[in-house]
Amino acid sequence: MDEFIALYFTAKDKSQLNLIDKQKFIETSLYLKSKLTEKDLAYLFTLIDINDSGTITKSEFLLLLGEPDIRVERNKGNVDLPNELTKEIQDLFKEVDTDNSGFVEKNELAQSLMRVGINPTNQEIDEYLAKFDKDGDGKISYGEFKYIFEDKLKSDMMVMDELLGNLRREFKNADIQRNRMLNMTQL
Repeated sequence: MDEFIALYFTAKDKSQLNLIDKQKFIETSLYLKSKLTEKDLAYLFTLIDINDSGTITKSEFLLLLGEPDIRVERNKGNVDLPNELTKEIQDLFKEVDTDNSGFVEKNELAQSLMRVGINPTNQEIDEYLAKFDKDGDGKISYGEFKYIFEDKLKSDMMVMDELLGNLRREFKNADIQRNRMLNMTQL
């Protein structure tokens, strides 16, 4: 997958390394023996270019593929959640663990999902348990519960960090007067 992505994201100009324009997207896709026509590829480009910038960022491209950004997975271990979020996770666990057993059992999971408007089937509840019950004891411990939420929050934080980085880069590119302000034309 990395080699595939690298074919799209190469540039002589290092400032353009994480951006591809429409022409490069079409040329690379055709080089990779895409069965789509140039017109279809141009349309696909407009769908991928979420912010209509005329270029596709690596993040936009990875959203198309439905693959998590490898850097997010690799770096989220370096992210510390604020104490407030850890406290929120503890409070949520206590709320879901209605019998105060220290575990979220099948019936508690079903009840908590129904409280938020999700009416899962027994099979769906079993699937949730199988996914989150890492030690296979048929219930979700606080550690397993915490891991689920911390993992998701860290991934989201890393994605947001990358998106903000892309936004900063786009802003700098648009700020041709270097006055940290954009006029209507630059927007």
